[in-house]
Amino acid sequence: MARFSDGWRRQVKICAILAALVIGAASYRAVPASAASPAALFDRTVNGKSVSGVTFHLKDRGIRPALLMAGGGMPSRASLASMGDAGGVFAAVGGVACVSVGGFSMPRGVLIEDGKLIHTGEGLTAAITGDGRFLLDDVSFDLYGYVNGALKVIPWGVNHLTEEGEGITLFTPEFGAVVPVAAGSRAVVVADGVVSHITSSDFVVPDNGFAFLFNPDVVYMVGERFKIGDHASYDYRANTVMTRPQDWGDVSVAIGALADLVVGGKATAGMHAPEEARKLAARADRAFMGASAGGALTVGLLRDVSLKDAAETCKAMGLVDAVCMDAGSSAFYFDGQSVKAGADINNSIGFAEISSAGGKGATASLALAKELNVSVKGSVTNLRGYNVGGSNYFMLRDVAYLLKDTEYRFGVGWNGGSKTISIYKGRNYVPDGSELKPAASFADRSAPPGGASLAVSGAVYSLSVYNLDGNNYFRLRDLGGVLGFPVGWDMGAGVILID
Repeated sequence: MARFSDGWRRQVKICAILAALVIGAASYRAVPASAASPAALFDRTVNGKSVSGVTFHLKDRGIRPALLMAGGGMPSRASLASMGDAGGVFAAVGGVACVSVGGFSMPRGVLIEDGKLIHTGEGLTAAITGDGRFLLDDVSFDLYGYVNGALKVIPWGVNHLTEEGEGITLFTPEFGAVVPVAAGSRAVVVADGVVSHITSSDFVVPDNGFAFLFNPDVVYMVGERFKIGDHASYDYRANTVMTRPQDWGDVSVAIGALADLVVGGKATAGMHAPEEARKLAARADRAFMGASAGGALTVGLLRDVSLKDAAETCKAMGLVDAVCMDAGSSAFYFDGQSVKAGADINNSIGFAEISSAGGKGATASLALAKELNVSVKGSVTNLRGYNVGGSNYFMLRDVAYLLKDTEYRFGVGWNGGSKTISIYKGRNYVPDGSELKPAASFADRSAPPGGASLAVSGAVYSLSVYNLDGNNYFRLRDLGGVLGFPVGWDMGAGVILID
């Protein structure tokens, strides 16, 4: 289980206080919904309290959650508006306040992006599963590092800097910046599952790998347990309080939050986060997120409320689970504008139409050529694709070919009249010879957004798509959501799972 010192907790408190001071004079304003927005902004009074927000159903409206990070990676901050614009979302709320570690502003809570654990931390976590369920729990993760198949390392956390002498940290590419290595520390860097080098200098995590950083008091483990060329991997397991551990294997996006408001239909007002609840007795604007019994999700801003006020108001709105996102840096973004700007933050959660391929006035992105192992019913295939904006895109016909002998098989056709790709669920796939073939030039390239829409059983879906090498590349989770096949991730093996 990840460990944190009392000094770490003090830094959290200081960071939260500074955030509150910075936004003391922050203002909010009503933002009208545009015709392009998939949901309408509401402003209403509930229990005598002013609430602004947006309600939608992840299953019904073709909306996906997105973890939004400040542009400089983990140790950086930015405005919620800049994150929302860059992420192409129609609504977003800010995450929990930062914590200062060694001069860096780091995330405080758990972060999961596209099903991958990219940061461990303390406190409550709000999560959304691939099938649109809302989870709230004080979840933690046990981490395991393997060398040549044997357990050799127990990391303290993921992508979170620690100054404690016995600290061991797992870093992944999502850290997004140069990893600082303190005097006396050493890092074991892994690429494609193999130890590529061991360093005492600052380093960048390979896109196709990870690293273990050993602080001075445990640096002896490096020489004892690692050598260049060893096979290395890692895994983790969830420890839960209010949910089932297996639920977290289905999580698509998760973000650290501050205090519970409603749990299981009861107004709890911080019962599951008592230390944080004591900080929230004063009235302030509170960003919140919660779900109704029917699965509709509401995100927004409660104005000038105590924690108790916030809890009772969320319950009166019909939310059966709800969470307060932060201690005072509350920010809420809708339809390209700040309903309330708040302080600069490290991370946030946003919501975008599946049809969105980028932010406002989207321009060409950089598509990074990438090879990933994909397991279908236990059979592993090395598949070439592209990573655009942190998401992996694969050629539609490659996916159809991999699934042709499963219950998820589908046929592919072209409708010249409507300029759409026709998908026939359950039909046998007829290969055209392009499948699983090396691209003429498999390399990083410019990726202008746009491509053909999908027509599935009479419904047309405008998924995020890029036309590269003359072929349409889609995000695998988007295809799974539309066509009904599950997509998972085996962190230890580094394999995408379709099973």
